[in-house]
Amino acid sequence: DLRLVYNTNLTVREYQGKDIFEMWKKFDDVEVTVSLDAAGYANDYIRYGSRWGEVIKNLAEVLKLGKNVRVIIHPTISILNLLRLGELDKVMYSLDPNLLIHWGNILSGPKPLSMYELPDILRKHFHDHIYWMIEQESNFQLRERLHNIYNPILQELETMKEPEDAK
Repeated sequence: DLRLVYNTNLTVREYQGKDIFEMWKKFDDVEVTVSLDAAGYANDYIRYGSRWGEVIKNLAEVLKLGKNVRVIIHPTISILNLLRLGELDKVMYSLDPNLLIHWGNILSGPKPLSMYELPDILRKHFHDHIYWMIEQESNFQLRERLHNIYNPILQELETMKEPEDAK
């Protein structure tokens, strides 16, 4: 038994002239971890060189490959996407309600993009806006999903200390 773990941003699907999706079909157990930080134009900005339409088309194709291929989305959380994670979740849920998303990768550097480096006033703004965003969701199931996504992040925001150089 051979298990293949493959990390990708789904912008390239060929390796040495061969379609990697076709190669994955030959394995009994494939785990594809996808680096995807936001939906739409925000993805293209954060992941420079990425094209959302191409990424989402490739993701839809990977999800059709079969039970031997499991997909896990791994966003890197930064100040660039902190308020857009719910949007990413909605798109992923629309593709596959059972799609796994690992929300635990919080960027620590470069410092200007890290939520750990936010001054208290901005941290409070992000915190309050996230609560507001969750409460605005009228669909109970989606509101619960947003709460589950953001709860660990809100806890981080509540316990962080303002960096010395931000004062």
